[in-house]
Amino acid sequence: MTEKTCTKCGETKPFDSFRIDRSKRSGRKQPCQQCNVAISQIWQRGDSKKAVEWRERERVRVKLTQPRQRKQLRKETLEAYGNRCACCGETTPEFLTIDHVANDGAKHRKEIGSRIYEWLKENGFPKSNFQLLCFNCNCTKGIYGECPHRKTLSKAT
Repeated sequence: MTEKTCTKCGETKPFDSFRIDRSKRSGRKQPCQQCNVAISQIWQRGDSKKAVEWRERERVRVKLTQPRQRKQLRKETLEAYGNRCACCGETTPEFLTIDHVANDGAKHRKEIGSRIYEWLKENGFPKSNFQLLCFNCNCTKGIYGECPHRKTLSKAT
């Protein structure tokens, strides 16, 4: 088999005019490279009605699924870290946030971007460098180096 017929233009062309796809029985992907380029250009320009409709459907799908997935991932993360502030014991999920124990959060965010929950899950929710703090404790720790709850606890003992 040295030739293949394109599903778009209907022309019979040499095998090397089609992209490689090992999952296909023929080992080549439809349509031919020329048609594929033409289709890509139409989609990139947004010229076709189909492209416009697809973009709108995709926009709606992402709007609906991303927040739900993010909430679920955040819930998993909070559960993995005990669902309570390690400093004051606050348990209201809306107040809880991830804290970098070594205060290297800015450096870490530069490396991974804003996807902290995904990173924590991919790395097995490491407990040695991260903890759950409420927003008040986390901000106070960031500004003053230590939360007042810790000072109160250390004076009491």
